[in-house]
Amino acid sequence: MLDRFWNAQEEFEVLHCPIQYDDLFMYHELIELFLKDKNVDKTSSYFKEIKYSLFALRYFWSNTIMPLNRKNDYVDNHKSQFYFFKDNLSDYFPNHSDLFDEFSNIIQKISNMNYSPLYDSLVERLDPKHRINLIVTDLASVTWFNNLIGKPKRWTAVKPSHLRNIEETSIADTSVLFGSINHFLRNDESIEFLLTAPRSKKIFLANYDFIKNSWMKPNIHFAITEYEESIYFDKYNFKLSVNSESSISEDDLFPEIDEELISSQITNNISSVNSNESAYLIDSYCYLLKTLSDSGKRLVCFLPIDKSSKVQVIDDVDGDGRLDILSYSVDNIREGVFVLKKLSNNNKSYIIDSADNLLGENSQELRSSQILWKKELERKIALTGLEKSSKYLQSIGVGSASKHNLKRWSKDLDNISIRDSEKFLKVLEFADFNNKVSNKIIKEMKIITNAHTKAGREIKKQILNKITEVETQDMLLDSKIDFVFDEGMVQFSAFEVERKLNDEVYLVNYGTLNTVMEL
Repeated sequence: MLDRFWNAQEEFEVLHCPIQYDDLFMYHELIELFLKDKNVDKTSSYFKEIKYSLFALRYFWSNTIMPLNRKNDYVDNHKSQFYFFKDNLSDYFPNHSDLFDEFSNIIQKISNMNYSPLYDSLVERLDPKHRINLIVTDLASVTWFNNLIGKPKRWTAVKPSHLRNIEETSIADTSVLFGSINHFLRNDESIEFLLTAPRSKKIFLANYDFIKNSWMKPNIHFAITEYEESIYFDKYNFKLSVNSESSISEDDLFPEIDEELISSQITNNISSVNSNESAYLIDSYCYLLKTLSDSGKRLVCFLPIDKSSKVQVIDDVDGDGRLDILSYSVDNIREGVFVLKKLSNNNKSYIIDSADNLLGENSQELRSSQILWKKELERKIALTGLEKSSKYLQSIGVGSASKHNLKRWSKDLDNISIRDSEKFLKVLEFADFNNKVSNKIIKEMKIITNAHTKAGREIKKQILNKITEVETQDMLLDSKIDFVFDEGMVQFSAFEVERKLNDEVYLVNYGTLNTVMEL
């Protein structure tokens, strides 16, 4: 893989372009003023909530290359949070009406900007005939630009993760790295990767001048020079600024969350829904979602840690501006990916619900048979012991009968049966079913499996139809995509991931795993 990238010794030019945008800098200064105010109770939950929303707006505006007045669900949610506190100042911030008025004015001014200073400050300095890669952090910016009418044909927007997919025929003459991209690097990648992967002769590092860019760390062994020409755009109210004083580091720009508070809320919620001790619990990570609930509360979801458990997602995997439905392990879940979840919790996945609709009046009888063999297997395992059960089944030819799989086979409704009929028969006989009943169960489980396969194909088909019919760049302005299917299909939504909460492992049941949780 590395032989596709430039050797670090190759000669190329790196130009730092700190961009001045007075309105965003003023918004940044208001945040700093608010944080330093001694009259604000910084331990309160409501302070942490509004701080997060103010930071989230600053972070988004500091990184997007889309015009700032384009409707965006994520921005609208955090603006709504701000206006909620502004409308209830007497309850939360009684002595800050003037400051909140200033916030309101500058938020409105930025939201009305029909340009992107980050992008428009450089676009006129780039040669439209050259092949140029615009490297940006958010998928919405990628799809917006790549579907932009009238853009130079040889210019392409990509996310950092897409750099590995660049073909020899797509090597750019120039690359422009916008904003705080360093936060989006994988653990095994680095600034050196970003500077060499595009294999461009000239690389611009574009960020707002009040942000101290982490590219400038002393240990970076590349000659990074300031872009010497200051350019003023009166109609845009921004310019390229040289040698400006930085006010915040790139690392501090990333919105902070109160992990302790959220973890506490999650633990309390999980305790109430995991009340059934016999339920099969899954090791999971928690992910924050960009959308809010109808009541304005934060939403989270849980994804299984087990790499063999795949998560259905919607993503632009190759950076071509078109969305696809894919199966990811948890390692591939990142900001901007949409995960498929139901809105209601009935301890079933949307695949099970859809398959049951296809099974019709036979659904209850077939599911009862599925539950029966699992319960009997669970009983026999409890009687024999998990380790002894595993060793015995493996000794008679069921090599996949690990302790983990035995737990899953006996409790997981998403697991219908064991794929190999001969091995499944041995497991059923171990659970004390006679040969006649065992063969009946095997036949019934094949019917359920076929219904699951058909439901999965139909769901994928209808999702693909929707994401093909709708303009991708418009769809990605929303952080929640609702799918309204034909009669008989279960309704569910795709939720955009904001970030992984932390590395804490949560034990959740299947109902919790297959839906979203309101905090």
